[in-house]
Amino acid sequence: ALMEYGDRILQFKRNKLILINVSQEIETIEGVYPDYGIAHREAVCKCGEGIAWANETGLYYYDGEKIENLIYDKDGKALIQMDERSQDTDNRHGWKKFYFEDTMISYDSSTQTIHIISRSKDHGGVDNNAQVSRFYLYHINQRCWAYNEILGNTLALNNDSILNNGVTNMVNL
Repeated sequence: ALMEYGDRILQFKRNKLILINVSQEIETIEGVYPDYGIAHREAVCKCGEGIAWANETGLYYYDGEKIENLIYDKDGKALIQMDERSQDTDNRHGWKKFYFEDTMISYDSSTQTIHIISRSKDHGGVDNNAQVSRFYLYHINQRCWAYNEILGNTLALNNDSILNNGVTNMVNL
């Protein structure tokens, strides 16, 4: 997948990101970032003043100057644990349990939130055949997270965005 931001092109491969500077007559590679790749193009979107993407190691944001993993605060403290061993009752599910290769993201400019949606049939043994919609919301300006999961086929993200039987305004090509 290719995304542009200002005079930069972000070229996403499965296991790496290549940042290309196109501000001069000759393009130059500014950086190659192993483990910053994405599984598919629905895992990246433009949002606010940057580009966001999700993979198995976190939710990343490029603002034109730096790449930041948003699951950590500015001091490096995990806001979302990578695994589910956290005793924090508001973080019962680690990122590794949440993230699947079908995870998609979108951006809602009216609320300045990034929506990260993952669907699976794993719901801790409640009903192994039931579809589970899991989602994180990340508010860019407040730098805070929310998590929820819905057992069944309907997931309401907000008043304007409803996932019903897998149909949403998010397009999976």
